[in-house]
Amino acid sequence: MGDVEVPKQFLEVAGKPIIILAIEAFQKNENIDKIIVVTLSEWIEQTWNFIRQYGLDKVEDVVEGGETGQLSIFNGVKRALELYGRDNIILINDGVRPFISSDDIEKSIEVVKEVGASAVAVQATETVAKKEGDSIDKILNRDECVFLKAPQSFYLGEFYDCDSKAVSEGRVNFVDSASLMSYYGKKIGLVETSYDNIKITTKKDIIVAEAISKRISHT
Repeated sequence: MGDVEVPKQFLEVAGKPIIILAIEAFQKNENIDKIIVVTLSEWIEQTWNFIRQYGLDKVEDVVEGGETGQLSIFNGVKRALELYGRDNIILINDGVRPFISSDDIEKSIEVVKEVGASAVAVQATETVAKKEGDSIDKILNRDECVFLKAPQSFYLGEFYDCDSKAVSEGRVNFVDSASLMSYYGKKIGLVETSYDNIKITTKKDIIVAEAISKRISHT
């Protein structure tokens, strides 16, 4: 994100912190019972302030993140396991992914019940290549490729077991939860999502997010 004064999840889109927009998507869905938020230790108090300000009463706890994204997820999942038990379904989302639809949430849960795990995705729209050093090693068939997004959803106990195993083996840098579960042999069902389901990473993404928000608010 470059030179910004606050972590990117606390930047505003449509007049609200991005993380609040992400939480609201789950707050508003009747299939979601409780929410655990993971954030930077120095931002926990402010996160609670925002949660109270916007009336997000499904948020059960705000816990401190870890040194990597995977370890942050592990902290949140561990807390969820303490509170809710192994047999519940957990949906893991990014704090900078504000445009999750109710359809994404509902289909994610359905596919977990059918397959055991799910990840939302969009069809690849550009050529995808495997590289080796500074050269292209192989051009992949775009029709067979998707871009994985979030939420990525699992049975809580099963995900915790795999993440615990990964941590014990020193594997703490999986790029996302689907990658972790796939590494340990878990089949993951795909849920088609919208291209609006962006992850805000750069300043350009803020501009795109504002445009998406305006369009959504007028539909």
